[in-house]
Amino acid sequence: MASPIRSKRRSIARTVALAAVLGVASGYVIFYGIFPVSGVPASGEASVPWMLVLLGVTSILVGLATENLSEMIFEVFLGLLLGGAVATGMALSPLLVGVVFVSPDSVPAFLFHYGFLLFVLGFVVDLVGTSTGLALRERYFLRRGRPVSFRPERK
Repeated sequence: MASPIRSKRRSIARTVALAAVLGVASGYVIFYGIFPVSGVPASGEASVPWMLVLLGVTSILVGLATENLSEMIFEVFLGLLLGGAVATGMALSPLLVGVVFVSPDSVPAFLFHYGFLLFVLGFVVDLVGTSTGLALRERYFLRRGRPVSFRPERK
């Protein structure tokens, strides 16, 4: 039997890891929305359907892995903060090889100014997607009466 401290640590680690997945997806969408030539697929303008699919699929999968509603809400808010950090890191990455287009101290403000609607889009899609994933998990993947088995039933 696991100790309560160990299970609490495991729960916190799982919550932070799932929030990191949301943060990486949100950060990439913000970066791709502002710099579409640097993203995949490289194009002249950012593809909103591609951003919605990326955010939606990621958030539904995170919702399927989430255990309860309070963890889900914390993951979405933490993912929003991590998304800003990931977008800033991706925007500052040319500095590592010596390419300087703007001063490093203005990059976070630049990203927030031009990417504010993408922050809002990411937050809303993450909230709706994780709620959908959690609802799917509760409805279809958790059976209280019997354990989940992938073997054929014996008669």
